Amino acid sequence: MSSLTLAIPTFNAHPAHLREALDSIASQSRVGEVEVIVVDNASNVDGAQFLAECSLHFPQFTFIRHESNLGYDRNVMRLLEQTMSDFVWFFGDDDILFDGAVDAMLSSLAAHPEAKTFLSRAVFFHETADLTGRAHRTD
Repeated sequence: MSSLTLAIPTFNAHPAHLREALDSIASQSRVGEVEVIVVDNASNVDGAQFLAECSLHFPQFTFIRHESNLGYDRNVMRLLEQTMSDFVWFFGDDDILFDGAVDAMLSSLAAHPEAKTFLSRAVFFHETADLTGRAHRTD
């Protein structure tokens, strides 16, 4: 079976949103079967303190913090360097998983070992418009 990493690159995340994202991952029934890595791109002092607190609350996750801002691309590359998984599922620091999402992804990986890429549906809660600029439903 293929391995999976849930990867969160972050910079000055809104604490409530990041906490909600991490809680949604931690509550997954099969979270013990995946690696979770959060790489912080030298967030401000308050953000750094918050991430330190998160690392205590979520000891099963890996938290890495850069001392200086590397830029988004290099932060993501650093994140990729930290995993040996076959698949990496990227999340924004304000994304949440619905119940059963990890189970569904792991089941899909097992059922389709020939696949190279998987896509999943997303619902945007913290956004005000979709990529075309049209307003979308929030219910």
